[in-house]
Amino acid sequence: MQRLPAATATGMQLRRSALTALNARILGCSPQHRVAHYATRTANGQRRLMSAMSANAASRQAALDETLRALRAMSPQATLQRGYAIVTASDGTIARDAGRFGRGDRVSATLARGRLALTVDDIEPADENGPQPD
Repeated sequence: MQRLPAATATGMQLRRSALTALNARILGCSPQHRVAHYATRTANGQRRLMSAMSANAASRQAALDETLRALRAMSPQATLQRGYAIVTASDGTIARDAGRFGRGDRVSATLARGRLALTVDDIEPADENGPQPD
């Protein structure tokens, strides 16, 4: 008869151990742990995304600044700022060939600041062997 209480105690101890192990597994599967894990991953991903977006925006801004600088350097206004003039005929077309004009013709010269109304007094056509306009 002494065996029965001992077997019962051992059985109870085994059941308590199994219950403790199952309880630990249940706590390990708690959504709180998963939520905390995914919250950390989300925060890290958000930081990486913000950093990448910032770097991308800076790179695009630098490329845009370079394009704008090149565009400004080639603009007609930049050419005028360097001391050149844009000469137009009375009909508004750009003058490319002096031979197109005659004495007394009216032309307009656009400068960096302002415009001149001019009358052709003398004409020197391009040399046949010299550079030709486009």
